[in-house]
Amino acid sequence: MLRLLAVMACGTRTVVDVVSGSLRVAETVYAPRLFGCLRRGMLLATDKPRSAFHILPG
Repeated sequence: MLRLLAVMACGTRTVVDVVSGSLRVAETVYAPRLFGCLRRGMLLATDKPRSAFHILPG
């Protein structure tokens, strides 16, 4: 088993970036590795109810 996190474009469903690792490591540890693919003005929405969405200043 492994944990997989991905950033996808909503309109095209294109995979922008992916990070994976042990299921024993929390998503919050892997998530910062995906921040490099985000650009100013992009909207990041998460699928976890406890997580908030973030807007990078544009």
